[in-house]
Amino acid sequence: MAGQKVVWKKKIGTGYSAPSIRKGRLIVFHRIGNEEIVEALDAQTAKRLWKHAYSTRYRDPFGYNNGPRCTPLLTTNHCFTFGAEGVLLCLDIKTGKPVWQRKTAEEFQVPEAFFGIGASPVLEGDLLIVMVGGQPNSTMVAFNKDTGKTVWQSVGRTTWEGKPAIGWPGEPLVRWSGFEKLASYSTPTLATVHGRRTLLSLTRQGLVSLDPNTGKINFSRWFRSRANDSVNAANPIVIGNQVFCSAAYYGVGSFLLDIAEDGKQFTEVWSTNERRKKNRRLDPAVEIHWTTPILHTVICMHSADATNRTRNSAVLS
Repeated sequence: MAGQKVVWKKKIGTGYSAPSIRKGRLIVFHRIGNEEIVEALDAQTAKRLWKHAYSTRYRDPFGYNNGPRCTPLLTTNHCFTFGAEGVLLCLDIKTGKPVWQRKTAEEFQVPEAFFGIGASPVLEGDLLIVMVGGQPNSTMVAFNKDTGKTVWQSVGRTTWEGKPAIGWPGEPLVRWSGFEKLASYSTPTLATVHGRRTLLSLTRQGLVSLDPNTGKINFSRWFRSRANDSVNAANPIVIGNQVFCSAAYYGVGSFLLDIAEDGKQFTEVWSTNERRKKNRRLDPAVEIHWTTPILHTVICMHSADATNRTRNSAVLS
């Protein structure tokens, strides 16, 4: 920005992880060589306060940046990170010393994803909730934030098998092929809906509403491209008692659901697939590869493709 003074700058490694800040500590999660690095800096001076590194062999099969991709989650005492190979790590935020670690890819039999791990963890009370993508029903896993012990596992084969593939021609029933990819690149959303705490997770197969304390599923809604090499990436947006999703690409579009008062059912307010069926002249936009829309009275969206070239913008009322 013209005329603005640069207070400090610091060269770091690769990654898509956003920095996190808490009480003057700036946490960056990046990669140099064959190490994923968690580093704490003084936010005012960039002076290093501590550093923790561990080895990684992850290579992006599509030639993109090798990560990491998830943003650090900070609390008063802890720093949580989730690496590209599924290393879930809890560090002491003041010293950088490890508190606990889980190798989720090994422990939960996670298939290799297209771009590694990419959905950031979220916190609900004492539970660290993570989109692990484990087989066969461990897409979502909750860990005790202080000990790292598994509290609950949910979502997977039993959620989707035999359910209609909404938006696919003829809406066939989902047939499970075996070792399915389950995780997406969409960070789960925690919200209060009709007075209840609710976890809304847009997985690879679609949207799932869960009780964040138990992992019990409230409802699910299929939302996936027929193309195998496809992902969901934008986060669900909660608008009162409604939820908006727009992340599946290759023609899948977006939808808005109205959640029933009991939290276990929904009514589809609209979806771009249904709107296009009625009016073929409609722009098949309102679908976003990566970027989560912004809610400000209306939903503002900006879409870009994998090379970051602008494709489209839209405002929904």
